[in-house]
Amino acid sequence: MPVKNEVCDTRTWLEHNKGYCNSRQLHKTIVSDKGRAVFNGLINVAQHAIKTDGQMTNNNLLLGKLAEVDTKPQLEIYADDVKCSHGATIGRIDDEQMFYLQSRGIRQQEARHMILYAFAAELTEAIHDSALKQQVLARIGQRLPGGLV
Repeated sequence: MPVKNEVCDTRTWLEHNKGYCNSRQLHKTIVSDKGRAVFNGLINVAQHAIKTDGQMTNNNLLLGKLAEVDTKPQLEIYADDVKCSHGATIGRIDDEQMFYLQSRGIRQQEARHMILYAFAAELTEAIHDSALKQQVLARIGQRLPGGLV
């Protein structure tokens, strides 16, 4: 979560060397101010790794007008009969989302925090321990101006 002039550089390399394996990667970044995020991810599926099911997703939310994201999710597949996907999104808080929430009596700052919380909370869906989940969300909130609601 880069803020001010910080740079967050994330690189992943996942190699499937056996068949019948699954992988799920979800990378999310919230970039504020003049921050910059870089993501380079690779899933490599070896020739003998049949029936592999791999997924890599990189979602980015820009909060500053000068915030930047460079993203490059990649697949290298050397086997037949696999199911792999990759994708990336870069966006800003949607004016229509803000309008919808504000038209229901939610103040602008609270609406913004709700959207940020929804974006960040997806990262904790796989965490079943509620105390750990709250700690992760609190840590994310520490990096955001105004925190998470």
